[in-house]
Amino acid sequence: MKIKILLLVIAVLFLGFYSCEELQDPPIDKNHVSLFIRLTDLPSEVEEVNIDLLVVGVIVNDTLHSLFTNAGIYNLLDYAGDTDTIIGSKRIPVGYLSQIRLVLGNNNTIKVNGEYHDLKPPSASESGLKLNVQKDLEYGIIYTYLLDFDAEKSIVQAGEKYLLKPVINVISQTVADTTALK
Repeated sequence: MKIKILLLVIAVLFLGFYSCEELQDPPIDKNHVSLFIRLTDLPSEVEEVNIDLLVVGVIVNDTLHSLFTNAGIYNLLDYAGDTDTIIGSKRIPVGYLSQIRLVLGNNNTIKVNGEYHDLKPPSASESGLKLNVQKDLEYGIIYTYLLDFDAEKSIVQAGEKYLLKPVINVISQTVADTTALK
């Protein structure tokens, strides 16, 4: 009986270590670059615009890569002006970055005149909001993309309902990776 329990514990530990392997960044090498996705917002007339962020992903060389995502509810208006926050990051392969994808959950809301209303995301939310980038990622560069939500233009009122029709400006901010030069 003790041997069965010991074997079960070893198997669980092995599976735990094996499953965590994909969550780690690859080592620093000439085949990977650092990528950060940040979120900001233009000011709006509404009191709150809350999005339920589940996953941030990117498509590089026709392959979807899920980033280490700071999942949660984000009030876009908290990031108005010069304020932003990192919502995803990861070392990813060098190559061609075609899209950034944001997968949203069902807990999106808007606050208008002190009342909360459901904010329905677009129907493509299962595969994520697709933001086209079209950029070659080269070794020795740290890439940061600022997603500038325009909350004012992204909210559409349809009778009693509010719809999220995201208007997002993707701004590239890159710097040399000094660790890659060593």
